[in-house]
Amino acid sequence: MNIGICEDNKKELEKLEAVLGGYKTPDGGRLCYQCFKSSFELISAMEKNAYDALIMDILMPGLNGMEAAHDIRVHNEAVPIIFLTSSPEFAVESYSVMAYDYILKPVDPERLYATLNRIYSDLGINPDTLSIETPKAIFRLSYNSIEFVEVSNRTLTFHLTDGSDRSVTGRLSDFEDRLLSRPGFCKVHRAFIVNLDFMRSLESKEFISLSGKSIPISRNLTKEVHDAFVKRLHDNLRS
Repeated sequence: MNIGICEDNKKELEKLEAVLGGYKTPDGGRLCYQCFKSSFELISAMEKNAYDALIMDILMPGLNGMEAAHDIRVHNEAVPIIFLTSSPEFAVESYSVMAYDYILKPVDPERLYATLNRIYSDLGINPDTLSIETPKAIFRLSYNSIEFVEVSNRTLTFHLTDGSDRSVTGRLSDFEDRLLSRPGFCKVHRAFIVNLDFMRSLESKEFISLSGKSIPISRNLTKEVHDAFVKRLHDNLRS
């Protein structure tokens, strides 16, 4: 989920970033966000970038947050706007710009998390997809389309069942929790996570995938991987 944040106060922004750092989307992902020091910067950025939601302070010099929201609504009626402010005086006016929420500072993390969860749900993101966010792109992959994932020199590659690949800069640990929480995914090496449903055979030191690729298995994980593969085969036979 990609968020645009408009906050001119450095200390308040640091507090907000600390709160957002503790948030995870319902599918275990983290927010991707861009910060702007003025409403003018945010509005300019929206001409080139799409945001799933905006978090805005109201009391800012120049064009304040409420005035900016009115301008934004001229061209974008859909983007959810969350106001975070120290003043309750604009609460009624916030309805005129269809604000998604109006939260007084200091921000209650649970209140903000609940609001973000509602936005996530409203976006209709399929829980059976993995959201991948980079500074240049946001895309989603069906878990059932992933054959295996590998990392090499900070490049993370998703090998897909249709034979294509998607690569991003990152670490395996960035996605490990989400992948391993899904049935059928197994870490077989410090650099590889596989979808057991798309492994054709288990050899002594490697998997052979349905697409014919060889995936190494760490020696110290051999028994664990073998047991996981056998269990997955039995589970699929019973289903």
